[in-house]
Amino acid sequence: DYHLGDPLFLTGLAQDIARAQRPALLLHAGREAAATALEAQGVFDPDTVLGGPLGEHGAVVERALRDQNRTIAAALTEAGVAAVRLMASDRGLVRIDGDGADSQLRMGETDWVAGLLRQRSCVVVAALAETAAGPRLLHPSALAAALGPALHVPVVVLTVGRRPGLLLNGAVAETAGIAALGAGGEVPGAAVARAVVEAGGQAVVTSRGGAFDPTGAKGTRLV
Repeated sequence: DYHLGDPLFLTGLAQDIARAQRPALLLHAGREAAATALEAQGVFDPDTVLGGPLGEHGAVVERALRDQNRTIAAALTEAGVAAVRLMASDRGLVRIDGDGADSQLRMGETDWVAGLLRQRSCVVVAALAETAAGPRLLHPSALAAALGPALHVPVVVLTVGRRPGLLLNGAVAETAGIAALGAGGEVPGAAVARAVVEAGGQAVVTSRGGAFDPTGAKGTRLV
């Protein structure tokens, strides 16, 4: 959400991916887009809605996520990148068992997504899933922690600036403990990175340019 708030970010990201000529899966949370859409409908405390089953607000939130998903894919297409748009639960990719506080996120079949990546497509996934009670916004920490290991790829979390990783002792570190993430000022997705590592997955902190450097991805691997 932090990076999507920058109107120039998507254009630069799409150009970086085009230059690198590498496939990627882009996961977007969409919480700010959903909150804005709810406020436009007269819901002035959207956090109370977005934390659980969406109920009567499901259609509004789903529309906001689909619009954001479409905008990201359009930027990629404009830069010459083949983009595929998905909701998290499309074709059974993610399943939500139960509802409310007791609900559990489970991964479904991922081979078809891996196939898209092998074809050098850029897969754009919105953190929205269909449940028995209707659409539900997923927390990006839980979704990334499940999706990365299922696809056998590291989860890349972007920094605020251009530095391709975390600065330790005056230099960009190759590896760092999750404590180095601090309060998340330099890394808006710090909670996502921390959750991935604590769940046993791989996480890398880097800049947009570091992730899609034409000579190879650069960044700080978290341990």
